[in-house]
Amino acid sequence: MIKLILKGLLILVGVFFVISHLWFSIVAFLSIALLVFVYNKGKDKDETLGKIEKNYFNHINYIPIRTRKLFHKSLTSLDFVGHKGAYILADKDDLGRIVGGFMVFDGHLLDAQNKAIKVGFYKRSDDARKKADVPGFDTVKQEWAIVQGKERPLYHRTHLVPYRLCLNDGEYKHVMFTGTARLNSGMRIKDNYLPTEEEHNRNAEVIFKTVLKNPMYYMNPKRTSQFSLDDFERSISHFVHQSAQAYKHTYRYGVECFYDDNTLIPSHVEVTLVDCTDYKVLMRATLLNII
Repeated sequence: MIKLILKGLLILVGVFFVISHLWFSIVAFLSIALLVFVYNKGKDKDETLGKIEKNYFNHINYIPIRTRKLFHKSLTSLDFVGHKGAYILADKDDLGRIVGGFMVFDGHLLDAQNKAIKVGFYKRSDDARKKADVPGFDTVKQEWAIVQGKERPLYHRTHLVPYRLCLNDGEYKHVMFTGTARLNSGMRIKDNYLPTEEEHNRNAEVIFKTVLKNPMYYMNPKRTSQFSLDDFERSISHFVHQSAQAYKHTYRYGVECFYDDNTLIPSHVEVTLVDCTDYKVLMRATLLNII
């Protein structure tokens, strides 16, 4: 409303100066043009981010973002926060591929959902994952290999945001992409290696201690070759529980998928964790989606 009033006043001023003096009329015209531009730009942004639709699943509010550019900015910038309990999910791109998603949360939300999962209030669903909308998975689901004496799938239906945050195994919307077993859980065929729970937890601690010194250290994919998405997800708890104050902070965690060609399966993903309360990036990482 204020913008409209200002716009009207400037129009009246412009008319007055047109009558009285040509130079002032030019200044008035440029002022009006600038105001219209700013107004329309702000209106467009409001239409994109401001529509908090009532799309809920397991009390998580799903908010769509139309373009990769806006999604990337919302995920990585420090001026966008969002509300706690929101899952911001990018629309698929023109080729029907997964772009990315992120959750906004605090320590209380993270712990409350973990407890709810442990007591059985929320349950994982293998059947839901099998029926989930995961572009490209059908083309590779028959690819298996023997690791540690057992035949195992080379590709997984991989969450953009861990289940303990999103409480969604694919029952609602496109929250998973086709990730290799190596990217998702750390399985390495050539080494006949399958990480244990203890190794995952140790990796998470290493990641946490490393990015405290340099949040961008793992943006070089050569430095993440021994880690998995699971390891980075587990490191979230270290940030949240490092102090009573940090526990109350609002955080943003998510994954963005990137593609080398027209394939439906990402070539690599980028992980981002932001402290929205302190306005700082805590961690960014690049992981290759390789076998």
